[in-house]
Amino acid sequence: KTSSKPGLSTYRRFPPGPPLMIRWLAGGGYNLIPDIIALKDRRIYWDVSTITQSGGIKYLVETVGAHSLFVASNSPLCFEKTGQALIMGADLSGQDRGMILEGTLKKVLNLA
Repeated sequence: KTSSKPGLSTYRRFPPGPPLMIRWLAGGGYNLIPDIIALKDRRIYWDVSTITQSGGIKYLVETVGAHSLFVASNSPLCFEKTGQALIMGADLSGQDRGMILEGTLKKVLNLA
């Protein structure tokens, strides 16, 4: 079930287009998980640096895949490297961790 936030639930009605990168939305965190899962088949890439609940990042990797997730600094609103610390502390494989920390952005921005 998607949330009632305008925009995200309506995005799935349109055919896939260029990549859409969502950095921080509606406070982020666990509020985004239903939207991330509901829109997993689109070219939408999600910043998970605000997913702070225990097991949340691992759950998203298992549900939508690390290839749809990235981590942003959220600076200057957050302390430096807070998002990276969340990824390093998550129970992830090295491959999934690497994809979230740099692989997804390299792919989306054609840097790989």
